[in-house]
Amino acid sequence: MIQSIATATEEQSVVAGEMAQDISKIEQSSQSSLQDTQVAALSAQQLNKQAEQLAQLVRKFRLRT
Repeated sequence: MIQSIATATEEQSVVAGEMAQDISKIEQSSQSSLQDTQVAALSAQQLNKQAEQLAQLVRKFRLRT
């Protein structure tokens, strides 16, 4: 009986360690995703600014008919 408890405890310890590693990987993945999202948001802002600048330049042109 004691041997069974010791074995179960050891197995639970291994599983807990694996879970901790998995949670760490999820946290790292979340951080990476957050950084990628921030880069994408900044890129979108820059693209929007460039689109506004282009629109201002295009407004300066007049077509003669």
